[in-house]
Amino acid sequence: MKYGVFVLTVICLLISFSAGSASEDKCAYYVEQNEFDSALIICSDDIDKFNSPKRMADTYMNRGIVYIGKNNYPSAIADFTKAIEIYPKGSIYYVRRGKAYHDKDKFSEAIADFTKAIEVNPKDETIYNLRGLAYMSKGDKDLASADFRKAIQLNPKYCWPYYRIASIYAMDERAAESCEWLKKAADAGFDRWGYLRNDAYFEPIRHVKCFKEFIAGK
Repeated sequence: MKYGVFVLTVICLLISFSAGSASEDKCAYYVEQNEFDSALIICSDDIDKFNSPKRMADTYMNRGIVYIGKNNYPSAIADFTKAIEIYPKGSIYYVRRGKAYHDKDKFSEAIADFTKAIEVNPKDETIYNLRGLAYMSKGDKDLASADFRKAIQLNPKYCWPYYRIASIYAMDERAAESCEWLKKAADAGFDRWGYLRNDAYFEPIRHVKCFKEFIAGK
């Protein structure tokens, strides 16, 4: 089962399922539990029940997440698009669609959606990180680096932009700078060493002493 390259954690709703529980919470709950067959039924049943545009958009988004879980990207993108049409002030809907586009190697479309999400929510460092990765995937390392540095500026404790900058230096075979930024990532809390060992972006510097020492020490 494929969940997509970019998996954002769904907000966990602490809800009690009494007879009066809101049905939209059940939709979100089953999505959170990755119970996609049940979620698809419940979310689809709830789509047109709400007078609130935000609630309706959230339900389309949740069903879109279900479709990602089922590897049905056209339906997912259609649902994220519907959520945007209903509630264009929600940055998360652009993020979700951008991630889906990125998963399907539609990098220009992903960048456009992340850019729109930034316009709606310019203080969210995670969106800059996502757009930076989309720029990397498209081959534009300069714009990618600028986005990663902006993410760090917004939140110096967010570890992924440091890691991504390290990977850009690795691609350019600048091992010393790459190891320096890996150290910054570790200082910010990065601990995905198995991920690092298998990251193809670091292939050009795997033979270099500082990288070997960095991996050996983790």
